[in-house]
Amino acid sequence: MQMNADTPADEQAEKCILGTLLQGRSFIDALAAEIDPKVFFFAPSQIILGAIVELYARGVSVNIISVTQYLRETRKLESVGGAAAVTNLGGDTHCPGIESARHQLSVLHDLWSKRQVIQLGQKLAKTGAGTDMHELVSEVEATVENLKQTRSGKREKRIRFFRPSELRGYTLDARTMLVGNGHIMRGEVFVIGGEPGIGKSTAATELAFCGATGNSWFGLDVHCCFKTMIVQAENGRYRLMQEYKARSGASEIESAILVSEPPPYGLTLSNPEFVGDVKEALAVFQPDVVILDPWNAAVSDDKQRDYAEAFDALRALLPKGDARPALGIVAHTRKPKAEEKRTGGTGLMHLLAGHHVLTSVPRSVFIMTPASTDETDDAIVWFNPKNNNGEKVGRSAWLRRPSGFASLSDFDWEQFDEHSGKTRRIITEQDIREALSGYSLDKAGAVQRLRSVTQLGQRACEKALAANGKFACMLSFDNGSIGVANE
Repeated sequence: MQMNADTPADEQAEKCILGTLLQGRSFIDALAAEIDPKVFFFAPSQIILGAIVELYARGVSVNIISVTQYLRETRKLESVGGAAAVTNLGGDTHCPGIESARHQLSVLHDLWSKRQVIQLGQKLAKTGAGTDMHELVSEVEATVENLKQTRSGKREKRIRFFRPSELRGYTLDARTMLVGNGHIMRGEVFVIGGEPGIGKSTAATELAFCGATGNSWFGLDVHCCFKTMIVQAENGRYRLMQEYKARSGASEIESAILVSEPPPYGLTLSNPEFVGDVKEALAVFQPDVVILDPWNAAVSDDKQRDYAEAFDALRALLPKGDARPALGIVAHTRKPKAEEKRTGGTGLMHLLAGHHVLTSVPRSVFIMTPASTDETDDAIVWFNPKNNNGEKVGRSAWLRRPSGFASLSDFDWEQFDEHSGKTRRIITEQDIREALSGYSLDKAGAVQRLRSVTQLGQRACEKALAANGKFACMLSFDNGSIGVANE
């Protein structure tokens, strides 16, 4: 803002604060938490404050002499008015004490707020026909919120620094570590990735249930019960009804899970009305985990810039400080290429669309792949190719059911490694006829015959020959034997 006679600023108040800081480290320690550099308007004050902060951080004694010498060495002394300008800050009128400095800081905050309102008004007055009103409204809301937080003293600093002793002495809050060995933590981002239809949303729902009940999630310990909000854009209420009816524990989960219906205009993180509605729900529900499902509904394109902007919008949307929840991203992986192996390793992260951003921001990544080439097989393999906060867990196999996931302890890893990357194969009516026409076999024999014809796994063949399975109408079940009907 250009200085004029009506600009809300007080040079004497700024000098009073600087003069107090120049009395030494104990004065800086007393005022450090209350000083916000942005409220200083005059350039000389900003430069001198910067010198004080730099010397303080270095552990150098802060006084008129050291600050003057620093400004001389950095060739900034003349820009503040010379050595005399710094020396004058040590006079009685400019160093009245800590309480007076606190009062002057309050004055500077009020003046800064007025300058922000003036600037906003000037910008609003210049809006033309081509102005993006959504962006303008978002800027107004952000400015007003920042003013409220600054005036109330609740504004979170945009960056914090710690000395080695503070870092060594850090104690993790009991409700920060939510799942696993740092796999899901408050304030940090994790990803659940997989092909469309493989069960990513079900895995997210599973996490919400495990957070409510304390049960383990894909073999990872849940360290404390937590609340989960799922902001999703895929499943309507009918599909959600089916999923939640299939699960037990209604009384346990009622106050621990909140799920959105698909928003009519999508996950529009740039729309102030949508953002406002989500913020209102966040303020009321106060979740420990927020899941965005799916990621591609919140980004306009697969370009890195779009991904970065989406993450920025999410950071602005979520609560700050100790109230900041863990953020889970449900993301699609790209279609498999011919003979592409998906059996493990960090290379699995490259399957995520826009993986350069989507794997660099999160601290933990989980990837789901089909367990077999049979498209009717509901088994999946669960990978953890990234965990920056602790050890990664090994791959595991799970069966997806309406009520959740069940561990497959007898999974055939040798067959999985051998067949990974091959073209998907499903069992057909022709396979059933080729395997069983002219035969009447017990269940084990029928399954073995079908396996030899299809080269598919035990579980897929058992499922195909089940009495309530896909091909039940063309099978006969007589005294424990299975054959082709009407032969």
